[in-house]
Amino acid sequence: MNKLWIPEMGKVRTISLSQRIRPVVFCHRGGQAGHYYIKPVDVFYVPFLWEPVVGSEKMQGGKRYTDIVTFHTIRERDRLTATVAEVLAQIPDQLLTSAVAFEGRDVPVLARVDPVLLANEHAALRDGYHTMITRIYF
Repeated sequence: MNKLWIPEMGKVRTISLSQRIRPVVFCHRGGQAGHYYIKPVDVFYVPFLWEPVVGSEKMQGGKRYTDIVTFHTIRERDRLTATVAEVLAQIPDQLLTSAVAFEGRDVPVLARVDPVLLANEHAALRDGYHTMITRIYF
Protein backbone atom coordinates (compact mmCIF):
# COMPACT_ATOMS: atom_id res chain seq x y z
CA MET A 1 0.00 0.00 0.00
CA ASN A 2 1.33 3.43 -0.95
CA LYS A 3 1.96 6.07 1.66
CA LEU A 4 -0.34 9.10 1.55
CA TRP A 5 2.13 11.71 0.27
CA ILE A 6 -0.34 14.56 -0.25
CA PRO A 7 -2.96 15.21 2.46
CA GLU A 8 -6.61 15.57 1.47
CA MET A 9 -8.07 19.08 1.41
CA GLY A 10 -11.62 19.92 0.38
CA LYS A 11 -12.27 21.87 -2.83
CA VAL A 12 -14.00 24.78 -1.10
CA ARG A 13 -11.14 25.26 1.36
CA THR A 14 -8.54 24.90 -1.41
CA ILE A 15 -10.24 27.55 -3.55
CA SER A 16 -10.60 29.88 -0.57
CA LEU A 17 -6.93 29.54 0.40
CA SER A 18 -5.78 29.91 -3.22
CA GLN A 19 -7.26 33.40 -3.34
CA ARG A 20 -5.03 34.50 -0.46
CA ILE A 21 -1.95 32.26 -0.71
CA ARG A 22 -0.74 32.49 -4.30
CA PRO A 23 2.35 31.39 -6.22
CA VAL A 24 5.10 33.93 -6.91
CA VAL A 25 8.27 34.11 -8.98
CA PHE A 26 11.26 36.39 -8.53
CA CYS A 27 11.79 38.70 -11.51
CA HIS A 28 12.39 42.28 -12.66
CA ARG A 29 9.34 44.26 -13.78
CA GLY A 30 9.50 47.92 -14.68
CA GLY A 31 12.96 48.24 -13.17
CA GLN A 32 11.80 46.73 -9.87
CA ALA A 33 13.18 43.40 -8.71
CA GLY A 34 11.01 41.34 -6.43
CA HIS A 35 8.51 38.55 -6.07
CA TYR A 36 5.48 38.94 -8.33
CA TYR A 37 2.32 36.90 -8.27
CA ILE A 38 1.74 34.50 -11.14
CA LYS A 39 -1.52 34.99 -13.04
CA PRO A 40 -4.11 32.46 -11.84
CA VAL A 41 -4.28 28.96 -13.30
CA ASP A 42 -6.64 26.08 -12.55
CA VAL A 43 -5.52 25.27 -9.00
CA PHE A 44 -6.34 21.56 -9.29
CA TYR A 45 -5.05 20.57 -12.72
CA VAL A 46 -2.56 23.07 -14.19
CA PRO A 47 1.08 23.01 -12.98
CA PHE A 48 1.79 26.57 -11.86
CA LEU A 49 5.46 26.40 -12.90
CA TRP A 50 4.76 25.55 -16.55
CA GLU A 51 5.24 28.75 -18.49
CA PRO A 52 3.95 30.98 -15.70
CA VAL A 53 2.53 34.33 -16.75
CA VAL A 54 3.83 36.91 -14.32
CA GLY A 55 1.33 39.55 -13.30
CA SER A 56 2.02 43.16 -12.38
CA GLU A 57 1.12 42.69 -8.70
CA LYS A 58 4.11 42.55 -6.39
CA MET A 59 3.90 40.23 -3.40
CA GLN A 60 2.61 42.03 -0.31
CA GLY A 61 4.14 41.10 3.04
CA GLY A 62 6.25 38.00 2.86
CA LYS A 63 9.20 39.45 4.76
CA ARG A 64 9.79 36.08 6.44
CA TYR A 65 9.76 32.61 4.98
CA THR A 66 10.33 28.96 5.68
CA ASP A 67 11.13 26.12 3.30
CA ILE A 68 9.23 22.83 3.29
CA VAL A 69 9.49 19.70 1.14
CA THR A 70 6.33 19.13 -0.89
CA PHE A 71 5.24 16.13 -2.95
CA HIS A 72 3.62 16.34 -6.37
CA THR A 73 1.91 13.74 -8.54
CA ILE A 74 3.97 12.81 -11.58
CA ARG A 75 1.98 13.71 -14.68
CA GLU A 76 4.96 13.88 -17.03
CA ARG A 77 8.12 11.93 -16.38
CA ASP A 78 10.74 14.66 -16.76
CA ARG A 79 8.80 17.77 -15.74
CA LEU A 80 7.81 18.95 -12.29
CA THR A 81 4.02 19.09 -12.30
CA ALA A 82 3.21 20.87 -9.04
CA THR A 83 -0.29 22.28 -8.72
CA VAL A 84 -1.43 25.03 -6.39
CA ALA A 85 -3.83 22.59 -4.67
CA GLU A 86 -1.00 20.13 -3.94
CA VAL A 87 1.11 22.88 -2.34
CA LEU A 88 -1.75 24.31 -0.27
CA ALA A 89 -2.63 20.85 1.08
CA GLN A 90 0.92 20.50 2.42
CA ILE A 91 1.42 23.86 4.11
CA PRO A 92 1.51 23.21 7.86
CA ASP A 93 -1.65 24.36 9.67
CA GLN A 94 0.32 26.78 11.86
CA LEU A 95 1.44 28.69 8.72
CA LEU A 96 -1.89 28.74 6.87
CA THR A 97 -3.26 31.77 8.73
CA SER A 98 -0.19 33.94 8.10
CA ALA A 99 1.03 32.68 4.69
CA VAL A 100 0.69 35.13 1.79
CA ALA A 101 2.51 33.34 -1.02
CA PHE A 102 4.68 30.40 -2.00
CA GLU A 103 7.45 29.76 -4.49
CA GLY A 104 8.56 26.51 -6.07
CA ARG A 105 12.29 26.42 -5.49
CA ASP A 106 13.98 23.19 -6.52
CA VAL A 107 14.28 19.53 -5.70
CA PRO A 108 15.50 19.00 -2.14
CA VAL A 109 19.23 19.67 -2.04
CA LEU A 110 19.41 18.40 1.54
CA ALA A 111 18.32 14.99 0.30
CA ARG A 112 21.68 14.70 -1.42
CA VAL A 113 23.49 14.68 1.91
CA ASP A 114 20.89 13.40 4.39
CA PRO A 115 20.31 9.64 4.02
CA VAL A 116 16.83 9.78 5.61
CA LEU A 117 15.64 12.52 3.24
CA LEU A 118 17.24 10.74 0.29
CA ALA A 119 15.41 7.50 1.15
CA ASN A 120 12.14 9.44 1.50
CA GLU A 121 12.67 11.12 -1.88
CA HIS A 122 13.33 7.75 -3.55
CA ALA A 123 10.26 6.21 -1.91
CA ALA A 124 8.10 9.09 -3.16
CA LEU A 125 9.46 8.66 -6.67
CA ARG A 126 8.68 4.93 -6.60
CA ASP A 127 5.10 5.79 -5.56
CA GLY A 128 4.71 8.26 -8.44
CA TYR A 129 5.58 11.61 -6.83
CA HIS A 130 8.14 14.35 -7.46
CA THR A 131 9.57 16.29 -4.53
CA MET A 132 10.17 20.04 -4.45
CA ILE A 133 11.43 22.61 -1.99
CA THR A 134 8.56 25.06 -1.55
CA ARG A 135 9.25 28.40 0.09
CA ILE A 136 6.30 29.67 2.11
CA TYR A 137 6.22 33.46 2.63
CA PHE A 138 4.40 34.99 5.59
